[in-house]
Amino acid sequence: MDPCQFTVLIQWLVFLLIYIYIILVNIYYFSFFFISVEVVMQQKCEVHISGVTFSYLVSSVLSLCGATKRNYNLFGHYEFREGDTDNTENLSVLEAVVTTVLPLGVLPPEGATFLGYASVRRFGPHKLSFEDTRFLLGKKNLFDTQSEKFSSSYPLLLLLVTSHPDASSSTGTNTLEYSVIQSVYPFDSAKYSFTNKNVVPLKVDNMVDSLSGFISISSLGCHNPSDKLRLPFFVNRPRVAEVTFEHSVSEMEDASRKIQVLFQRLTDLKRVLSEKKVSH
Repeated sequence: MDPCQFTVLIQWLVFLLIYIYIILVNIYYFSFFFISVEVVMQQKCEVHISGVTFSYLVSSVLSLCGATKRNYNLFGHYEFREGDTDNTENLSVLEAVVTTVLPLGVLPPEGATFLGYASVRRFGPHKLSFEDTRFLLGKKNLFDTQSEKFSSSYPLLLLLVTSHPDASSSTGTNTLEYSVIQSVYPFDSAKYSFTNKNVVPLKVDNMVDSLSGFISISSLGCHNPSDKLRLPFFVNRPRVAEVTFEHSVSEMEDASRKIQVLFQRLTDLKRVLSEKKVSH
């Protein structure tokens, strides 16, 4: 074989090997991508919270004044388990139980795992600002200096609680909207995001008449009567509660006057009996 032809053959073999290597690498990465997508699509999330724990957020949102908002930390426990499915693929279920809701900066109890954040807002719709979004995505985390206190440094859940501005004049009840969004971190735990495509149901356990005691608690957020009068949602409010209170005060005053008259008659009767006893 001619040396020139041998050189050309070697070059073709090298190019062929490089081409086969590129094809194998692409097949590997594409198969990894499809497997990851399948795992993400086959994942299910279940979030549980007790009525007592959820009532903390209810009282908080009803105590807000105007279009204000607050952020809280969610603590509890979570685990992955295999779910029951008719398909041949394995269904991974993320079970999370929220046991503690704390304001930002408060350390959790021993053994509690950091689950995510709760964003509470007085009026809807629940729109997050740019700073809130950065914070809730962990890009502006206030707990970086205390990351050793948590089992995970990234949020798993985002709980949005919003109170409706309209209240029923007959019952005095408020409409409350809440939703849970699961974070997405398919390839790197340091890169995750929240999207409305990952909304999961929130199961509130033992929630029996939990809103009945929060109408009076909502007034605790207003300490200055003058500020209370300037707020828009206090204008033209139903005066059913005020009329009932004034009526109760009037009844108490009438009862007090009747008691005073009764005591006066008893005093006069005692004085008359004493005078008759002395005369005899």
